[in-house]
Amino acid sequence: MPRTKKTESTENVTSSTQTPEDQIAQAIADRYFEAIPEVAPKIASEFWRRLDGQVAGEIVKQRSNGFLASVGERLAALPQEDVTINAIALQ
Repeated sequence: MPRTKKTESTENVTSSTQTPEDQIAQAIADRYFEAIPEVAPKIASEFWRRLDGQVAGEIVKQRSNGFLASVGERLAALPQEDVTINAIALQ
């Protein structure tokens, strides 16, 4: 008899198919978009484009030390030309 793997689904996302980086990135996006729903549609694609594997990997390392604060610090440290998210949100 073949083994089956039990998966848990949350809002059409199966957690067993997500990497830890994906799960953390999703948690950040959910909190960010809940806080400012009026600008979420404008920044969603830009947010995901900029949240690459390197940043997500660092988030995984920092998650036990309040990783959301770490993400805020990293986003604040982006070069000036990378603040497109703020420019889009203000449009």
